[in-house]
Amino acid sequence: MILREAYTRNIIKANPKYDKVLLRQEVVKRLNLASQSLPKNFSLVLKAGHRPMEVQRKEIKLNMQKFLEHNKEATQHEALVHARTFIDDPEIKLPSHCCGSAVDVDVFDSNINMLVDFGCPINTTTEAAYMHSDSISEQQKSNRLTLLRAMLTAGFAPTFVEWWYFSYGDSVWAYFYDRPKSLYGLIEPVL
Repeated sequence: MILREAYTRNIIKANPKYDKVLLRQEVVKRLNLASQSLPKNFSLVLKAGHRPMEVQRKEIKLNMQKFLEHNKEATQHEALVHARTFIDDPEIKLPSHCCGSAVDVDVFDSNINMLVDFGCPINTTTEAAYMHSDSISEQQKSNRLTLLRAMLTAGFAPTFVEWWYFSYGDSVWAYFYDRPKSLYGLIEPVL
């Protein structure tokens, strides 16, 4: 499993004391289980884990700005609704990444020495990001199902709007598995 990618490096660069990918121990254990369920030539690539609350708030604002840049006629409210589709807004919900229970993953294929083609890169904010998008090829759908099966086997919960997002022990997980409550809440590591 590869532990750092560009997105996480950018968080670390903006927050120098935040110098490692932080996850709950049980989440790491389950990532290793998921990795073992993938085809032998596939390796999980961890793109993001825990996010400080201030970074989460910045993500909402950044997503809104990008939406407004590409949709000149859109209102602030429309931009916020769009951002909330892809990013947990701490003003209305405890973000899973801020609980150390959510991961963004990709997959590397050692047979072709490239990332697996899932139809769009992570952090895409269009319909192509949806787990069961109709705008991707059959092979890309099959690749997503391979990842989904491995993550479900390890006990992770998916979200339908991002093929790369999985969580364990948070409110998304509790809802998906019909649990009465989540296992984890907010953590803000002392750095």
